[in-house]
Amino acid sequence: MYFMKKRDFKKAKKIWAEYLDGGKGDQQRLKKVWEQNKDKVGITQTIVKDTMQIKAVSAVNHYINGRIPLNLEIIIVFALLLEVDIGEISPKSKTLIENLL
Repeated sequence: MYFMKKRDFKKAKKIWAEYLDGGKGDQQRLKKVWEQNKDKVGITQTIVKDTMQIKAVSAVNHYINGRIPLNLEIIIVFALLLEVDIGEISPKSKTLIENLL
């Protein structure tokens, strides 16, 4: 079994605390990236809905406009569909992923 060294645990704890800041910056960046890239890549909220396998387009709109909090899975899907680096939407999520790998 793998046990983290004390300093690694402290680093992971700090990164996780930063990640859980409420994501307001991530929501603002998602909206900006959405507006900049949706036409370039030819994506609609319906395409996002179908990809995420959610029932209503309004939920996608709520993610984009910050009414529903983003989680890592949602950030990854938006980044893939908008053809951007995860860090453009959520630098903290990118850091979290890099530190996990």
